Amino acid sequence: MSDSKSNTNPEHSIHLIINKNAGGAQPNLELIEQTSQQWQQEGRGVALHILDPDAIDQCVKDIAEQDSAIVVVGGGDGTVRRCAELLRDSGHSLGILPVGTANLLARSLDVPLDIAAALQVVIDGKDVEIDAVEMNGQLFFNVCSVGLYPALTKKREQRRKSHLHWPKFIRWIVDTSVSGYEVMQSWRHVRFKLTIDGEVQSGKVISFALANNDKLPLFEKARLDSGEIVIYLPKPTNRFEFFVLMLRAIIFHPKEIALLEVQRSKEVTIEIPAGTPMTLDGESVTVDDKLIFKSLPGCYRFRTP
Repeated sequence: MSDSKSNTNPEHSIHLIINKNAGGAQPNLELIEQTSQQWQQEGRGVALHILDPDAIDQCVKDIAEQDSAIVVVGGGDGTVRRCAELLRDSGHSLGILPVGTANLLARSLDVPLDIAAALQVVIDGKDVEIDAVEMNGQLFFNVCSVGLYPALTKKREQRRKSHLHWPKFIRWIVDTSVSGYEVMQSWRHVRFKLTIDGEVQSGKVISFALANNDKLPLFEKARLDSGEIVIYLPKPTNRFEFFVLMLRAIIFHPKEIALLEVQRSKEVTIEIPAGTPMTLDGESVTVDDKLIFKSLPGCYRFRTP
């Protein structure tokens, strides 16, 4: 059931869509509501939608049918990704209120993590065009992870609910480390066949990732307009080496990580066993055994400082 603070009248020029279950949403709801009311008093057309996750899709579909607007998404990277999928080719610009956990896209776009400042960007900011990557009809802006890491993500989310009062970044680091150790105790390698520019590679790894342009170090600003898919293939063969590599990838540039092989292309085909764990921007997805990734240069407009 949705808790929408305004209807989706076509005359509204700004839509604020808040995932009420996002980790940082509840502490900022009062500020968001007050700002929405202030904008209305200033004569701006504003619709505020505070929604359960299962109500977001229909709300965004309704907005996609309306005239051009700024659609501001309050949630994590998964929520932003899903809203963008539904708004593709709609002509709307997208904004971000970073109330998720990692907020990787917001960091890459220099959107302030302070919600008051992020709200101001909606009014004072400018639109920039960025790339996305399409995978069998689904989109992502940051990283597609395959294998162990998506399994880790699921366990991490289960842990997160037990200490929501912790600071978001500390919670992410601790939960990732502990969950990674637990998952790796029984994890096996994933067999893959990778085709880049007609060249076929095959092997088995614990986990690997594909990114929309360069995304390492994970929490630094990244360029999102070079029209490339970047493939990160880890070289280690044992679980301990991979665990160390995963933690280093959060901090260091790939050139400083000897155990990480990096390749680039505009289109990539990967064949893996059906049912292999996978996430797109942190959200679990069901996968086929053949995955086709294509870079989509400049296909979205996002509000930035």
